[in-house]
Amino acid sequence: MSFEDLDRKAAEDWGGEQEALIRRNLWLDPRDGGTGFDDLAEERLDAVSPRLELNTVAGSSARERIRRPEPDPESQSIATATPDGSATNRHGTGSMSTTPVSGLRVTPDRQKVVDFSEPIGYDDAVAVYPQKETGITGPESIKGKSVCVVAGSSNGEAPVQRIGGAAKMTRYPGQAEAFSDLKNGRCDLMVTGRILALYWIKSGDGAGYAVSQNGTDGTALAVGVPKGSDALLQAVNKAIDDAKKTGAYVSIAQKWLGQPFKQ
Repeated sequence: MSFEDLDRKAAEDWGGEQEALIRRNLWLDPRDGGTGFDDLAEERLDAVSPRLELNTVAGSSARERIRRPEPDPESQSIATATPDGSATNRHGTGSMSTTPVSGLRVTPDRQKVVDFSEPIGYDDAVAVYPQKETGITGPESIKGKSVCVVAGSSNGEAPVQRIGGAAKMTRYPGQAEAFSDLKNGRCDLMVTGRILALYWIKSGDGAGYAVSQNGTDGTALAVGVPKGSDALLQAVNKAIDDAKKTGAYVSIAQKWLGQPFKQ
């Protein structure tokens, strides 16, 4: 068999595998490959954090960036985080270097392996539902309703199981699939993180949907740095403090979420 025949057979085998996944309703569009990574990373970090080396920093995604000055007393910076994975930076003069960091849920297990900055926000599990629906005040409103969640998510499946009473809970591999079925009417509401839900609505993808005022299972969000990295932690905290003092902190939230960060 020639190399050309081998290549053709490999391509045909791969195509057959994709068709089988489509028939089983398990195929994922590669363009949505990054969707749901936050939840996956959160769960994986919780699972492996007791075994991490002290100089290891694990993050949910490189969605937040700080501009850290090189040795130049004239340079200043503010980090602007965007929930869609991009970042915008406002900076003064001077040479700048970009350091990717991540907003993490602050938990006791994580505090054993990383040092956390000052809180940059607060996230909790909320109910996402059509605006026309009434009587939904929070995740507790799932009773008797069909609910979409991301499988294994700490801000979706976990609180729904704890609260109980849902008529049906459907698990999805990622946020995109869950949001899609919510829009298609395959579930009455979705339980997920507040920040992600607000961004989904503000982006226009979730037009016509609302986020419950009440939430549950909330935690502070902060930037994690290696233990003992005092200078880096100080720089991160300064960037956060500067953003709050200049009003950039509020502007970021209004631009991407349509409202201030919950504290």
